[in-house]
Amino acid sequence: MIDDGSRDRTAEVVKQDFGDCEQIKVYRKENGGKASASIMESIGPMPRSSSPLMAIQSCCPMQSSIWSRISAIPRLERSQVTCLYGNQKNLMTRFQALEYITSQNLDRRAFELCNAIGVVPGAIGAWRRCALVEVGGYSRDTLAEDADLTLSIERRNWRVVTEPRARALTEAPETLRAFMKQRFRWSFGTLQVAYKHAKLRSRGRGVTLVAIPNIFLFQFGFTLLAPMMDLLLVYAGVAALMGSSQHETLLMLVSYWIFFQTIDAAAAAIGIA
Repeated sequence: MIDDGSRDRTAEVVKQDFGDCEQIKVYRKENGGKASASIMESIGPMPRSSSPLMAIQSCCPMQSSIWSRISAIPRLERSQVTCLYGNQKNLMTRFQALEYITSQNLDRRAFELCNAIGVVPGAIGAWRRCALVEVGGYSRDTLAEDADLTLSIERRNWRVVTEPRARALTEAPETLRAFMKQRFRWSFGTLQVAYKHAKLRSRGRGVTLVAIPNIFLFQFGFTLLAPMMDLLLVYAGVAALMGSSQHETLLMLVSYWIFFQTIDAAAAAIGIA
């Protein structure tokens, strides 16, 4: 275990609870971010772990942990698990939990079919050391090092898979400020990764044909268009109330809005199921 300069007695608690376990070692370093800690642990000049499989986690694995599934997947190169929010305290965290469940149970299962998973959350995952060494480990030139590493490994024709039966608890932002800060880092970092890999000419058809276009089109293009459609709906509604001849336009916009909201609700229900 690498303690990346934590201030909450993480290292002390681990030593206290697992001090007698020879398989668990605790190393402390100055805070440098998850990427630097992972590099130190896995492929640095003096790697702290010699295992061929490595778990990178920043949350609490549940009873059905990732290790219970690794042995059942003989050809595993890298596996992500299902991350669940453990702090569903208010409406914001509950919506984020719903988003996580839907995206992981639908999106990633679909992207796995063409080896185009765009990112596996850094909360928990498992890697083969040889895959990490082959791509040089985590890169520090983007704000989304998890996405960068995922696409780099897929470009080397390693297979990225998801295992929804292995679960872990993570923490969601509970305030609007923390939420906006997190999403800005995710969005800007993902855009950096997409731009970086769009310029590369290497293997990995899933990345080139699916993952990169998905980022530009759906994660950014449609996201930017959504507020414009909402404003257009409001404008049509105001115009109709003021007596302008906008009733047919308003009816059409409302119909489209209800249609897409129904699709979202149905997708969420399927993901939860």
